[in-house]
Amino acid sequence: MLPPKEATCEQVCNGVDIFSIEEVRRISTRFLEQAVLVLYDENLNIRVLCGPCCSKTCAMAPSMCSIINAIDNYRVPFKDALVVHNHPTLPWHGEVVPSEDDIAATELLKWQLALLGIKLIDHIIITGHKRRALSEKGICIDRGFHANGFEIKRFMYSFFVQIALVLEHEETLDVINELLAQNLELLSNYYEKHYWARLFAQRPVDFDFLTRLGKLYTGDTLLDRLIDLLSNLEDGKKVKLQPKVVIPYGQEFQKRIISGEYRVCGCAYN
Repeated sequence: MLPPKEATCEQVCNGVDIFSIEEVRRISTRFLEQAVLVLYDENLNIRVLCGPCCSKTCAMAPSMCSIINAIDNYRVPFKDALVVHNHPTLPWHGEVVPSEDDIAATELLKWQLALLGIKLIDHIIITGHKRRALSEKGICIDRGFHANGFEIKRFMYSFFVQIALVLEHEETLDVINELLAQNLELLSNYYEKHYWARLFAQRPVDFDFLTRLGKLYTGDTLLDRLIDLLSNLEDGKKVKLQPKVVIPYGQEFQKRIISGEYRVCGCAYN
């Protein structure tokens, strides 16, 4: 990791200053796709999250482990983030074009960052000296989307598992992970069927999940709010999710990491 650099979100997001970041220049001519995550603190200083000397960079959707370790290491709250990755070659027309996988990975990263209180401001793809931001293609990074309770629980399970790996935690979190794993296994056979097949199948209801979840309140406001969320989700009902609603929760979570109330247990992020 390099020392903090001075930049503004607007400069980097508009592509004016993107190649002034050394790690970005290094991956611009790589023969394999690699990525760097640029994190902005409240004073618009930046930290670049990647592997040593960019010979090994973080994935398009960095793990909670790597991002939480960066927060713990720098002890400053991060407000915004920008992800940059390279395409090794250009298509025949010579323009940088985001793939469907690029868009899907961006969506995953957006919500992971939101749960840590960080807003993803853009995703820029580079090849050599050329660049293309998803926002320039009319892809709105800040938009919400509709998901049903089953899909939300599946995502939250992934989040909880990663958190349990990197933070010292109460046994309650392990119980929540166990309950979610059992619940998702029960529901997956139904919700992963084609829509028409589900019309003729009985929707499962996991009453044990709700009963046991209701006994897990600890007095920790963040954990209890997550328990409330899981308890109130309806598996087959779609709800509208917005990053701006999730980010305040993540900001409080980030503050507790910085203050040491939530202790990081040494998962390496290189």
